[in-house]
Amino acid sequence: LSTPVRRYLGTVGMSSGLFGIAKAMKALGERADDIVEYTELAREIEQTIEQADGSAYMSIFVTTSTSYTPPEKYFKDAKIEIERCAKSMDELAGMIGLKL
Repeated sequence: LSTPVRRYLGTVGMSSGLFGIAKAMKALGERADDIVEYTELAREIEQTIEQADGSAYMSIFVTTSTSYTPPEKYFKDAKIEIERCAKSMDELAGMIGLKL
């Protein structure tokens, strides 16, 4: 189950629209009126992707761990991060005049 989540995030494979998002955000930063705020928000997006990826990845190992935590807990954590990411991406798009 973790691979589809990680593929969606662009951290496994290259088919996701999020693959290479950091480079795209950097290139689009030229359009931002407030580059500092834009850069901070872009970094927050990268962090939410990293957090969601880490949670999805951890779900692979929890069944063999001595402190058993259900994989669902990690998927729930990943979902929270993905929702934060989507909200931040909407905000970022507004900063550079993109309509989603």
